[in-house]
This record gives sequence, C-alpha cells and structure tokens, in this order.
Amino acid sequence: MMSIYFKSTIENHLAIAVTELSHADEIFELLYNDQENIGQFLGFVVLTKTKEDEVDYIKKKMHGIADGTDAFFSIIRDNNIVVGIIDLHCIDSKNKKA
Repeated sequence: MMSIYFKSTIENHLAIAVTELSHADEIFELLYNDQENIGQFLGFVVLTKTKEDEVDYIKKKMHGIADGTDAFFSIIRDNNIVVGIIDLHCIDSKNKKA
C-alpha cells in the first residue's frame, strides 16, 4: 500500500507528494509500461529492469535530499495514483538552480 507523508494539491485532481519507497511499484509500472516513449528522453529508463532497481533509485534520491542536492516528488492523481515524477538533481542552493 502506498503511503504519503506530505502532499500538496496543485488543482482539483492533481497533487505532488514527497516520493517514498512505497511509491516504487507504481513508478516502476509507469516506466515499464511506457519505456519506449519515456526512454527517448530519459536514459536511465533502460537501466530500470526490476522494481528493486526503482527502490534503489529512490533510496539514492533520499540520500541526495538529505544532502541538499536532490528533490524528488511524485505527481498524484485522484485516489493516490502516481502518474509521474519530478526529479531535481545537482541542486545548487547558492546559485538557486538545479
């Protein structure tokens, strides 16, 4: 079951939430089911072969969040269904960019 620690509504049916390990199954399914299309834009998609690969990636992002170099959010629709992600990396707080 997917948990949500923090969620902020964007509009009626959409919200963003801090990505958690419990989101891994849904994120993996999104990547797996549309890997041909998504893979054109995101090179890591071909490296994500199992749900455990996605769990490892989320853990890596969590370390980056703790270090202040990453931010990772799930885009949530209606009944807490993950429909996308927002992945910011190489955050440079001094220059306010990622």
